[in-house]
Amino acid sequence: MTHFYRDLIAFKKIDKKVATLCTKVLQRHTWYLTQENITFALFDDSLPLSTREQLATAIVEKTSSAGDIVIKKPELPQIDESSALTDFVGPRSRLIFDLVGVSTDFLKEDRWHLTADYNKIKSTLNNISSTNDSAERAIALMTTYNTRITRTESSEFKELVQVVEDHRSTFSFSTKEGLRNFY
Repeated sequence: MTHFYRDLIAFKKIDKKVATLCTKVLQRHTWYLTQENITFALFDDSLPLSTREQLATAIVEKTSSAGDIVIKKPELPQIDESSALTDFVGPRSRLIFDLVGVSTDFLKEDRWHLTADYNKIKSTLNNISSTNDSAERAIALMTTYNTRITRTESSEFKELVQVVEDHRSTFSFSTKEGLRNFY
């Protein structure tokens, strides 16, 4: 991300207008660099281990387990040419650890990326579905029901929604594995 920003700055020499517009768009999409979300980079195997180790060190140094994290809207960070992932770590970066019930102490170990605590959090993150994906699937499903299955929007549609809701409550599965075992 920070490399991409630096590339955009360098691209200003080629096309200043495009580079300026792109950097403005990039600044509006920094939600994944918030203190709460930057921790997810620790579990991204595509990042070099050295970068993740620097991030782990910053998380240990900048977070503490004292006090609760107040639920609030995340503050979007600003990126500049000198930004590094560790710059976005802050006290709220321990949120995922608190939610999963794992202390950040394992990050102090030499091979922290091979510990059970690391694998527990990584497994949890792999099982989280994106809200956007879920919302988009729900909208697509309702559109399909509305346009293909029912002929009139009033009573047939309401009845169909009730049937689907009843079916989902009867056969609810919290994981994909649970759904696979159903068949």
